[in-house]
Amino acid sequence: MALLDEAVAELKNSGPAGRDASTTFSRLLKLKSKAQYQSAPVSAADAAKSIDWATRLLEAAQSTVPGR
Repeated sequence: MALLDEAVAELKNSGPAGRDASTTFSRLLKLKSKAQYQSAPVSAADAAKSIDWATRLLEAAQSTVPGR
């Protein structure tokens, strides 16, 4: 978990866009870990949340990177 925490901290410290995205990124990573290590399938609600969060991160990245 330490590497995930470091990744979130790096994003948070990367500037205003990273700070805004860091909470969403943290939520997505926690759900990813849960999905990866639990034996039961991820619920439809959690799957929908993860798609929403990933979409938010993609949109934030596209609006931040020049030429996108």
